Amino acid sequence: MKPAERLHARLGASSAHRWWKCPASIRLSEGQPNESSIFAMEGTAAHSLGEHTLRSGEDADLYLGKFVGQHGLVNAIAEDEKAGIFEVTAEMVEAVQVYLDAVRGVMQPGDILVVEQKFDLSRLHPEMFGTADAVVYRPSTGELFVFDFKYGQGVAVEVVENEQQLFYSLGAALHEPGRKLTTVTMAIVQPRCWHEDGPVRKWSISAVDLLDWAADLVEAAQRTTDHSIEPVAGDHCKWCPAAGTCNALRQKAYEAAHADFTSAGEIVLSPVNSFSGATLSDILRHADVIEEWIKAVRAKAHHEAEAGRCPEGFKLVAKRANRKWRDEAEARGMCRQWGLEPEQFVTEKLKTPAMIEKLLPKDLRGQIGDFVTQVSSGSTLVETSDKRAAVVAAAETEFPPVAGSHDFP
Repeated sequence: MKPAERLHARLGASSAHRWWKCPASIRLSEGQPNESSIFAMEGTAAHSLGEHTLRSGEDADLYLGKFVGQHGLVNAIAEDEKAGIFEVTAEMVEAVQVYLDAVRGVMQPGDILVVEQKFDLSRLHPEMFGTADAVVYRPSTGELFVFDFKYGQGVAVEVVENEQQLFYSLGAALHEPGRKLTTVTMAIVQPRCWHEDGPVRKWSISAVDLLDWAADLVEAAQRTTDHSIEPVAGDHCKWCPAAGTCNALRQKAYEAAHADFTSAGEIVLSPVNSFSGATLSDILRHADVIEEWIKAVRAKAHHEAEAGRCPEGFKLVAKRANRKWRDEAEARGMCRQWGLEPEQFVTEKLKTPAMIEKLLPKDLRGQIGDFVTQVSSGSTLVETSDKRAAVVAAAETEFPPVAGSHDFP
């Protein structure tokens, strides 16, 4: 099959963690809808801005307030958000700039940068190919740096022994056969999600070890064709197209939610007020599985309804309509005709502290702290293994615990 005809690899790098853990997911996903969420489309837009600025040598803040989509910068926002066009916000600028700085920070004279490095591993398996976000090769030492920009803020991604990163790195390493290769450094750049190791996380292995791993990759790919392998539920189910219909994930969600079944097959959930502290902790550890399964079921049901197969007892209704300009340039002209001054209908945003800091000479950057504050948007519940410092709950401050008392039986 020609590359132009292959829009998505069945055994792609981005889904390697899933089909490595659950080979049956490839079989179960066939024919299932795999629509992008608004968050995924926003991530694609941020990637597009990163690609453009890496190629042009510009900084991201140059495009603050402009609009970007899957295929690059656009003149104005589309009427429908499903078009995948987003405004370049200060948050997007800061995230993309972290990515740009990470890539540019490793480069030395003589290095070769390839942006959006396409590769083909069909020599290993006919359905394996992909694109690495950025690859830097150093001919003088044989070092290879492979960068993966992740705009998502939901789940922090580990770089060590990451199947997706190894997949990208193997593709980049084999793309130019015959060149000297000593070590491969993989980097995940994830600026919007907290991680104890920071937004840029790196892991290096020798080129020999990477080539040895190729055998494991081929073995994992071959397992996806074994129809006797049953599905395995876990954290890898998050983006699986078959999540909404997978019996293994459904059963795991039921067990995690402490659900029972009546003789008629109805689901009965235990009352939350009856949970002990240990039960509550157990459910919290599996909450992602429960939530992702429910989201997958809703998405599957919505797809069926749009296809004319609405689940019994439900119907499709239109979402609330929001007013948008049909043509922004035309609207600007009308605002002037209505007697409005430009400062009344066009807003200008102050650049963020990080953007201003880059504009200042080094001897003035220390002063910016006097004008900056950091305000948390709230708190979130995590496991005690998380490295972040615990905060004191408001109730604990107002009502200190009485000796010998406890919250749960």
